[in-house]
Amino acid sequence: IDILRASLDRQNDIMNSGKGTACFAEEDMNFHSHLVSSCNNAAITNFYNGYMYWSKKLAVYSLSHARRMENTIKEHTQILDAIISGDGSAAFDAVLFHIRAPLDLNLQSIYSE
Repeated sequence: IDILRASLDRQNDIMNSGKGTACFAEEDMNFHSHLVSSCNNAAITNFYNGYMYWSKKLAVYSLSHARRMENTIKEHTQILDAIISGDGSAAFDAVLFHIRAPLDLNLQSIYSE
């Protein structure tokens, strides 16, 4: 929990400092990696690590959209809050929303070009 909170603090600092999407995406990946590794499930960790490269590429692209950094922090906070409260269903829903939000944003962007 403390590691994830610290990552959220770093995400806020990066967003507010204007360091850019690549820097934010790196911390975004750190948040995800810590979240996945906290499951203590080798199969899930191996699966995630296999797709980390593509996930980061997608993150950099989606983070370039207006307010995506801010919304990412809100989504990460919802995930963490649900974990802290012990509400597995809310955590699951928050994770699904977090996965779908940039996907939908990127698809809209591609189709509008």
